[in-house]
Amino acid sequence: MAQVSIRVEEKWSHFCFQGTFSAGLRSIQGRKSIRKFLHKLTSEINSITPSDFVLHYLKTAEQQRREELEEDFYGNESAPAIILGSSAILKQVYTCLMFRPIQEELLECLSLESEEISSNDHGVITTKFELTDQESGTKTRFVDFNSLESYVTCGYKKYESVGILCVNALKVLNMKNIFHIPPQYILKRWTKSAKDEVVVVEDVEESEGEVSDESMRHALIQD
Repeated sequence: MAQVSIRVEEKWSHFCFQGTFSAGLRSIQGRKSIRKFLHKLTSEINSITPSDFVLHYLKTAEQQRREELEEDFYGNESAPAIILGSSAILKQVYTCLMFRPIQEELLECLSLESEEISSNDHGVITTKFELTDQESGTKTRFVDFNSLESYVTCGYKKYESVGILCVNALKVLNMKNIFHIPPQYILKRWTKSAKDEVVVVEDVEESEGEVSDESMRHALIQD
């Protein structure tokens, strides 16, 4: 019964928490990773005392930190393959690990057809687009573009949950003649400079005047 419950949670977690930042990881993945780590830790020592466990844990943690530093060095020094010319600047900003999925999203833009279904007339600042997959002919998503703040919102909520824009949002930016990722959508934690300074999480306070919900959400994600 427990296994069935876990499988159901894994299946629906993405849909239930699309608006919650998770770096693309499902909660079940975190539990499995911790369980596997602890099992490996205890199985390596036949008879383990609490003090032995702590020492072995610290030693393993230090090894993981070294591996992380090596991966950071490789990511900063290596040059991932560039498929699209527009990806050259992104390669300089993002780590290798994050650059690849972003470039894949950009490539998928080529198979999408977008149609503006509401205009900017009469002072309306938000334009709605409907996107269709050219290969299958199926309509994919509706995307809103805010011309005043240059915000793009897609129901898939990939930026809100993973930290990168989805193919639908990128396609709409392209349609609005924006051929780069706006700075507010470049999450610092995915960049090569993420560890250059200590990131301090602060409460987002409302400044004088009105603050849009979209601006508030972006500020929270950026922190």
